[in-house]
Amino acid sequence: MIFSHTHLLQALTQAIEEDDLSAVREIYETLGKAQGPPYTIPAFSFDDTVAVIHGVELNPLALCIRVGHLDVARYLIEVAHCNVRIVYALYKGIGKTPVHILCEYGHLQLLTYFLPLHLDYVANQGASHSSIPDDYEELSVFQEGKQYRPNPISSIFTNTQTPIQRACEFSHLDLVKFVWRYMKDRPVCHDFDIHAIDDRSGENCALIAARVGDLPMMEFLFFDCAADFTVKTKRKESALQLAVLSKKQHSAEKDFECVKFLLEKVKLDVVYEYEETLLLCDNSMVQEYIEDVLQENGVSTCKEIIEDTNRIKRSHPQRLSRTYVELEERARAAGPEFDMKQLFPEDLAVSSAVSPIPQLSLTPFSVLSRGQTPDLGVNVSN
Repeated sequence: MIFSHTHLLQALTQAIEEDDLSAVREIYETLGKAQGPPYTIPAFSFDDTVAVIHGVELNPLALCIRVGHLDVARYLIEVAHCNVRIVYALYKGIGKTPVHILCEYGHLQLLTYFLPLHLDYVANQGASHSSIPDDYEELSVFQEGKQYRPNPISSIFTNTQTPIQRACEFSHLDLVKFVWRYMKDRPVCHDFDIHAIDDRSGENCALIAARVGDLPMMEFLFFDCAADFTVKTKRKESALQLAVLSKKQHSAEKDFECVKFLLEKVKLDVVYEYEETLLLCDNSMVQEYIEDVLQENGVSTCKEIIEDTNRIKRSHPQRLSRTYVELEERARAAGPEFDMKQLFPEDLAVSSAVSPIPQLSLTPFSVLSRGQTPDLGVNVSN
């Protein structure tokens, strides 16, 4: 029977997606192995691209990691001898590694199997901290030929979230617990360092959990991992402010519990940029609670007062003081008959809407003799 290359790709893709190990085994036993001497080219390579997801070309093993099927992945690695290095090269195109994908999608079983392979792979990369092989150009199957495809992220270890941070981002608590326990007595690996800080955002796992409003994750990170919740982001945001924002960004239902946990258990400083914190609140329960805690810490205020104050500041921005020379020049330009608005247009813009400004007749300052009082056109009686 003759199989077209396209037919084989479709059949293998379907088998992987459906976690059909028997079908994967049949395809490999029939068409994947070299028939004859060792130098014979196989009829079908299991390192060929079988699917494209979000613009990323995936071979069988890379696809299996994406869908998270343990038995098929083990077979592809141990029996079909799929090249793990190629999988790293494929995922480099989006600035990630296979363990980023496993942590992001919460594939705990497959991560349990793949984690030792990843640690060995990272160790073999040496001090370069590059999880992509040096011969990536030759391994790349994204483009025809051997053209280098530049990575938009200079280092997947320092300029984007680590795998463990991705797990926190998507609230995979069981996976985070497994990694923490697995790595506890092993040398520190940046990929799975609970305390690592993302160079781009300034967040660690604790701040990520606060931002997504994941109370169980926050509790585990604080009580079991001793994670630092006092870290500030690159924009100087605190974990408290991120928790207040969590409802807006992620529709979190337990934002009050998260805020309460941060203030009562973690003991975060509620006074830190408290005005900004209250302005971020859109939950009346959270707002009132923070105001009460502020009161206990000697700060008597509320969101409404802060909003009114900021509204006044926006309506009356700080202006430079008028110098005598500037006023004299304005008076000379206006002539003997002018409206006061011509001297103080910005300052009187708001008040003139409330009460009319009378027309005044003034003599420019420069033509007054010493001690002479300008005629204001107003009769003053005792």
